[in-house]
Amino acid sequence: MYVAESFLFKNEFKAFGELYSLKNEVLCETENNDIYVLAATDGKSNAVLITNTGEDDKIEINLTSDYTVYLIDENNLMTETDKNPVIFNLGKNQAILIKNNKLSKT
Repeated sequence: MYVAESFLFKNEFKAFGELYSLKNEVLCETENNDIYVLAATDGKSNAVLITNTGEDDKIEINLTSDYTVYLIDENNLMTETDKNPVIFNLGKNQAILIKNNKLSKT
C-alpha cells in the first residue's frame, strides 16, 4: 500500500463515523472496481462516502443539490468543498463524503 493510500484510509474513519451514526445502510452499486461506495440514512439525514483507488474518474450520483461535499486526501481531512454533489471528478486516492444539510457540520 502506498503512503498516500494509507493516509486516505486512515482519515476515512472519521467519515465512516458519520455514516455509522445514521445506523441504516443504504444499498449502493458501482460498475468501477476502483470505486467504493457506502451510504447510510436515519430516515431524515443521509450521507454517502465514495473512495477512488484507481485513476481519476468522473462520478455521477442521483442526489439533489442540497448536500455538502467534503474532500478527503493527503491534503484534506474532510475539508468542505464547492464540488457539485451530483457530478464531479474524483482523483486517484481521493474520497468524498457527501451529506445532506440536515446533518451537523463536521
